[in-house]
Amino acid sequence: MDSLIFASMPASEVQALALVRSLHAFGGSLAQTPVWMFLPTGSEMISPAGQVTLESLGVRLIPFEVAPDILAFPFGAKVIAAAAAEALARDQAMRLAWMDSDTLIIQEPTAMLIPPGKQLGCCPVHHRLIGSLYDEPLDAFWSLIYERCEVPAAHVFPMQSIVDAVIIRPYINAGLLVTRPETGLLRAWCDMFTSLYRDPACESFYEQRSLYRVFIHQAVLAGTTLARLNPGELVEFPPTYNYPLHLYTQHAPSLRPAAINSLIACRYESVFSEPGWQETLPVTGHLKTWLETQFE
Repeated sequence: MDSLIFASMPASEVQALALVRSLHAFGGSLAQTPVWMFLPTGSEMISPAGQVTLESLGVRLIPFEVAPDILAFPFGAKVIAAAAAEALARDQAMRLAWMDSDTLIIQEPTAMLIPPGKQLGCCPVHHRLIGSLYDEPLDAFWSLIYERCEVPAAHVFPMQSIVDAVIIRPYINAGLLVTRPETGLLRAWCDMFTSLYRDPACESFYEQRSLYRVFIHQAVLAGTTLARLNPGELVEFPPTYNYPLHLYTQHAPSLRPAAINSLIACRYESVFSEPGWQETLPVTGHLKTWLETQFE
């Protein structure tokens, strides 16, 4: 049984290749960790040539079924893919690292080897946005999430968002999750999401504010996690994991990394397609050269 498997649902061919190549280049002792990429059946996101390249890099490409309505819903397919990955990994790995495909591994990500007794490794959201402030009463949206997910009050604890640095109730970024597949956490997330995302009570919030529709998947992730795990079963990764390069200029100068070389794993969205990113992001040496090669 593998100690760890990386899994993702590619948003683009460029991202898929960069993720795998970054792991191989900078992953240290974890550089040859198995990588699974989940593709919706019929998806043309990865070209035939790209699939051949990924397979030559040792990536396992796995098709999965997703209903058209969920595929069209923000991040819905990602929830389905995460559950499929967890189910497949149950008898094959001690840990599953589910991550967005705009992730780069910059240094050996040893914290992803979550220790015994820990069921989930995760990071807070980048911005509060629809999150619930810890020192204020639950609003109507989060009251609905907590009620439907059956969250015990004793499982709620303070968490600080990464970029705007406010204290919130647990609100986890779905872009990096390390689980123990046998716990079924990602499958429970999927079950709860599919039962709630079209619920009339949730849709009334979508009408009030579009961000509720965009981030319902993360709200349900928070509710599912709090319902199933106590705080002692979670590992909160340091900000060097899942760091948002695309939000670097929004981060308080005192909290920004002096150079992105010091990060372990980062997210980037479209930052490398923007001209002059080398002037915006402080990066040096081999990593800078590598990035310029990947995103030329």
